[in-house]
Amino acid sequence: MLKNARLIALATFVIAFVLWLSHIDPASAGSSVSNATPLVFAALAFAIPRSTGFINIGAEGQMLLGGLSAAVVGIVLPGLPPWILIPLCCLAAAVAGALGVMCAWLLKIVADVDEVISTLLLTLSFQAFGSFVVYRVMPQTSIYQGSTPQISPNAVFPTLGQGYEWARRGQITVATVIAIVVIVVYYFHTHSQARLVMKSVGTTPSVASSAGYSIRWVRFTSVVIGGALAGLGSVQDVLGVHGAFIDR
Repeated sequence: MLKNARLIALATFVIAFVLWLSHIDPASAGSSVSNATPLVFAALAFAIPRSTGFINIGAEGQMLLGGLSAAVVGIVLPGLPPWILIPLCCLAAAVAGALGVMCAWLLKIVADVDEVISTLLLTLSFQAFGSFVVYRVMPQTSIYQGSTPQISPNAVFPTLGQGYEWARRGQITVATVIAIVVIVVYYFHTHSQARLVMKSVGTTPSVASSAGYSIRWVRFTSVVIGGALAGLGSVQDVLGVHGAFIDR
């Protein structure tokens, strides 16, 4: 109960601060919300697998794969209508993020490689792969140091809050709404039986196993969900802010 009260107090403070900032500096308020969106996905990409005992510190690399995949889909399928292309780009980002973290999962299962090391080193590999695609496969001269060509206009997120200057100038998009929905779902998940099962797998696997749960399957599911969320964390920049994948 005390924990919930602290979370509510923190959320109230953050909302009040953003509303106050929206009157002082609308652009900064909108940018703060926009920039926080990928961080929400990155935090959940760590928290969900962590509850089952898998330490995923490679969310950055999984975001890179997700953003690159979303951009590629948005470039190669320009003729699709927005109501198909935007969800398809988001799906591609989620799948790419999940595949990225599955590499670390396989290394742990097959070769007993610690996931802290593998997720960190895989991030460097994904960064190199992204640079290869940007500079060799899909080069584009732009104001940025290196980026893919611009995605189709049909793949660009619509900006929300057209009647609010702070939302418009801060480029707040559908990705922020997705992040809020994910937070709400995660909150209810923390009060569900599934959360208890995952926590049991992470802390007392023998108890979870004796209760009939598959340790490997529960852990694998949490890892895939975490990677998918990390991949989704990239769509704010690719589909909303820049309209392209940028190598940084």
